[in-house]
Amino acid sequence: MGEAREPGAGRPATWGRGLLIWLGVGVLLIALVGGGFYVTEQPRFCSGRVCHEMGPSYDAWARSPHPEVGCTECHAAPGPVGFLKAHVVDGLRDVWVHVTERPDRITEASPVPGSRCLHRCHREQFEAFERGARRAVENPLPARHPDRGSDCAECHYDEIHDRG
Repeated sequence: MGEAREPGAGRPATWGRGLLIWLGVGVLLIALVGGGFYVTEQPRFCSGRVCHEMGPSYDAWARSPHPEVGCTECHAAPGPVGFLKAHVVDGLRDVWVHVTERPDRITEASPVPGSRCLHRCHREQFEAFERGARRAVENPLPARHPDRGSDCAECHYDEIHDRG
């Protein structure tokens, strides 16, 4: 008669190898997604090397008064939801347009609400205007400037990007 063996003895420990493979796949996916987010976060990604239609907008931004401000600082809503929407939803839409329409330049700009300009960078300047101290700020706002709820890009778009 045969020897009594412990249950599982003689079988390879495949569960350990399988776990290591799945952990490796998970780490690789996290690295790819994180790397993709990092790369697409860089302004040079929009330089026209990848998407030729972005070239004119990138060049205008690089010559603008705000070349230190990254694309997503204006074009993505604050927080993780805004970040994911800008990178996943808007990014996939941009890829679709790039592949299916092959435009020479972007035809529809990502919206940048005026509140984003005021909250992130220009709050002090606008508050000085509202207090009537238009001359006290470096770049005073005109006497008949729209109110806080207005869309800054209506008038100031060409200061950052060319309309073409």
